[in-house]
Amino acid sequence: MKRWRRLRLWRHFAGVTIVLAIPVVAVYFFLAAHMQASEEARFASAVNNQVDMWQERLDDLVRDARVDTRDDAMLLGGGDELALLRRSLVRYIFPDGRSRVEGIAVVNPDGRLRPSRQAAVIDDQGRPLAPARLTMIKRQRPWVDNPWLSDYNFVIEALARDPGRRFFFSRLRDAPGRKVLVLASARRDRQGRLQAAVILQVAARQIFDNLFKAGSRGQDTWLMDRSGRLGFTRGKLARASAERFRGSGRARRALAAGAWVAGQGHPGAAGQRWQDLDGTRGLLVFRTQGDNLLVGVFTTEQAMVQKGGILLRAFGGVSLLAILLLAAGGAIYTFLALRREGRMVELATLRRYAGTVSHRVRNELVTLYGQVELVSSGLITDPEKIAGAFGGPVQDSLDNIMTMVQELEAISRGEMQLGYEGQAGDDTMFKVGRNQGGEGR
Repeated sequence: MKRWRRLRLWRHFAGVTIVLAIPVVAVYFFLAAHMQASEEARFASAVNNQVDMWQERLDDLVRDARVDTRDDAMLLGGGDELALLRRSLVRYIFPDGRSRVEGIAVVNPDGRLRPSRQAAVIDDQGRPLAPARLTMIKRQRPWVDNPWLSDYNFVIEALARDPGRRFFFSRLRDAPGRKVLVLASARRDRQGRLQAAVILQVAARQIFDNLFKAGSRGQDTWLMDRSGRLGFTRGKLARASAERFRGSGRARRALAAGAWVAGQGHPGAAGQRWQDLDGTRGLLVFRTQGDNLLVGVFTTEQAMVQKGGILLRAFGGVSLLAILLLAAGGAIYTFLALRREGRMVELATLRRYAGTVSHRVRNELVTLYGQVELVSSGLITDPEKIAGAFGGPVQDSLDNIMTMVQELEAISRGEMQLGYEGQAGDDTMFKVGRNQGGEGR
């Protein structure tokens, strides 16, 4: 079979395979884009719902602190001050001894704490914590039984500066091993003069552990106060995300929006934006608690599409397998077609060669029959002429027949092969040549 014929069939196979693979590839890329957009939207919705819940929890903490400190401030001087503070503190303590705050206390106008201060070393019934439980908590927070700052003049100054102010929410303050927030309500006389302040003190770490930790696994989470100071960061990209947000001025605008939204009776402002952090693109979802705190969650684009990517890779594997099976099927079909066509060509060649052989043998037999007829009819009676006839034309015909028989035997053994030569008078249309470079005959 000629080489150009083989190449044509293989080109046809390749063309058909490519044409059939194009829809599969097109669908794959279409689904890739669709899955990525869908997964990003689904993940963004899930993160927004999660941060909404955090915002509500944070607002609940602040609202409870406002109510409890205000009530205690109103009741100061009306009975056992320590018992009053303990009753308020137990509302923030979990059954296992953990607390949402570090303690509650009363601050005098000179910025000093009264002896009635109560650290969060009591259980949810107001009883002292068991020594074993207290020891375990102290391993994580050594300051638990004495969490107080050296002075609270900043609380007194803020409340005294504005006689109409009833509640104070501090910025993050440095304390040993942590950063803390102080929430305070004022106790004033009839003339509005500040007599004392009831404070609740909470650490930024407590906010994360008690409000955010359960839903933040594997996420880059951060908390910032209204001055732009970070209370905590969790995750390798959290700090970079918070600093980028603060540096762009958007943190300040978000907190301003949070103040306006809080005035309408809502917890705070909400939003999201894409960030590029050192070549890593991701979505920042943020919420404010009024204009006091700002919490953000940064999620990389890769993490957002991870689940969709698993499905897409599975579909891609199936698509690739389908293309490979298609190519394998086409290759097998093309190979069989080539083989079948080759056999047909070989059969046609043998038929033509058989015709050539029969023609040559017939010619030689005619010669033989002619000479035998001459002798047998008595037309040649001279012994010398008879010998010449059988020794000349007859011998040549026999030699030619023997040569053709030898060629057929060589072809049957695979020692020789046929090559098309064309037709020239009585000569054969084929030439017979030896395999592996042997000379033709």
